[in-house]
Amino acid sequence: MTINEITQVPFLDLKAQYHQIKDEIGERFEDILADTGFILGKHVAEFEQGFAKLQEAKYCIGVSSGTDALHIALIALGIGHGDAVIVPVNTFIATAEAVSLCGATPLFVDCDEFSNLSVDGLGDILTLRAEGVISHPSSLSRARPWHGCGSGKRKKVGR
Repeated sequence: MTINEITQVPFLDLKAQYHQIKDEIGERFEDILADTGFILGKHVAEFEQGFAKLQEAKYCIGVSSGTDALHIALIALGIGHGDAVIVPVNTFIATAEAVSLCGATPLFVDCDEFSNLSVDGLGDILTLRAEGVISHPSSLSRARPWHGCGSGKRKKVGR
């Protein structure tokens, strides 16, 4: 091989993955397309019920994006104007956008070597009266409970 020859190594072969499940999902996709059941309708209701059962939750709401999911969760927690929510510095912009859509201010905290929210960085910012933290649960497993932080209006969500 010469220096001018390029050997391509596929990083992610979506075509191969699709062909492995094509027959399994093809009929379902055809049904959804024929029914034009993209928004609401029986297909979404079926997904919501199935996902709620899988998560052992009473309800599930199918939304259009991760931004909407975060925005709805923050509203359900009562996050709003004047509040601050801690988010990882390496997050996708939609995380901070969901906080801003509520009228709150995102507070960025650095990440550890595993790209999770840094518990050490968290300690520096808790004095700013944050009302919430958006992070992967594993990054908070080493964190001490925060007392005297925020207005106390936080609610426990999830299991």
